[in-house]
Amino acid sequence: MPDLPLLPVPRHLVMRDGTFALCDHRLILLDSATPHALRFAAARLQHTLREQFGLTWQVVASTATPRDQIALTLRVATDAPIRAQGYELDIAPDGTTIIARDNKGIFYGICTLIQIIQSPTSNLQSPTSNLQSPTSNLQLPCLHISDYPDFPARGIMLDISRDKVPTLETLRELVDLLAGRKINQLQLYTEHTFAYRNHPEVWANASPMTGEEILDLDAYCRERHIELVPNQNSFGHLARWLTHPRYLPLAEAPDGFNTPWGYREGPFSLCPIDPRSIELIRSFM
Repeated sequence: MPDLPLLPVPRHLVMRDGTFALCDHRLILLDSATPHALRFAAARLQHTLREQFGLTWQVVASTATPRDQIALTLRVATDAPIRAQGYELDIAPDGTTIIARDNKGIFYGICTLIQIIQSPTSNLQSPTSNLQSPTSNLQLPCLHISDYPDFPARGIMLDISRDKVPTLETLRELVDLLAGRKINQLQLYTEHTFAYRNHPEVWANASPMTGEEILDLDAYCRERHIELVPNQNSFGHLARWLTHPRYLPLAEAPDGFNTPWGYREGPFSLCPIDPRSIELIRSFM
């Protein structure tokens, strides 16, 4: 019985006898009233199989497809006794099935299946091995997984105002990693690293993210069932704003202030009783 290092750990996992052979030129069946909504989840698996093992699986949406050609079935059953965002994954000698009530559950089932495929405890070898037939030893253990999340929202906050601002490419890589771990919310915390059009002096020379980049990242997140949430600090930690003459009159302590750790020079936070502070915050929107 292999010890599968799955993250997060599934709620229920039962190992069964036998293995499922990953053969080339098999099919992925999208069994749903809206098969196009499952296309991205299937493509995520296709990419893994192609890049790591040289296998090509095509996607079909016809339930009339011969069963012996189908390696994986993705089935959305809205009346199934499965919790929201949950799924059931069955790996059997004759094929693999993922069932869920919603598209998110199917996506998370795919993420788990990919982890099983990539697990060093699965009997898989890359096509770079010395085997005459590189696919002859691609075997998955038979099992049943029933899983659903403890919390509907599972988020991570990323501060992009410290040191180097991550590139869009780096953020995409992070989103893929988080999606594979079933994180469904990403908060981008900013202080002076978003390119507000009405406040160019704040982000000058700060390598800020632009509105267009945020739109691009938001679309990338949505495909992976991640909500991109803006987190703009709007009271403290605004030194990079308040040091400019335009904003300095809004500082609570323009010259500095005492803290338990010593005296801090310069402005830091907005004056909360100045109506102009509220006007500034509204200009962020």
